[in-house]
Amino acid sequence: MTATIEDIRAILKELAQSQQELSQAQKETDKQINRVSQQIGELGNRLGEFVEWQVRPAVVRLFQERGIDVHEFHP
Repeated sequence: MTATIEDIRAILKELAQSQQELSQAQKETDKQINRVSQQIGELGNRLGEFVEWQVRPAVVRLFQERGIDVHEFHP
């Protein structure tokens, strides 16, 4: 099979279009990854706050039990 200049142009046009579609898909994937990363970060912050509030009432006692001279806690 011999490719004509028209065949080559058509193939190059298809290739360019495919590259544009791939680029757009990559941009959308990047946006989704950023959204998921942000959601995970927010979840981690909430989990950290939960743990902090669970430990806060006992923090002075916990330090004192380990021989660390603590009398009050200031968040």
